[in-house]
Amino acid sequence: MAIRRVPPEMFRFAIGDNAESYVAIPHEFGEANERLEMALLQTVFCCRHSGST
Repeated sequence: MAIRRVPPEMFRFAIGDNAESYVAIPHEFGEANERLEMALLQTVFCCRHSGST
């Protein structure tokens, strides 16, 4: 099976005048996702250990 390469056009957003903004937005969504996951895990953990359902 041949290795498939990612087309360079997919990264065009990372260059140019707005590159910093275009790269920062997915980064911020990733950070928010991590915080949400941690909050949800803490909620589940706390509920299980406090006897709540």
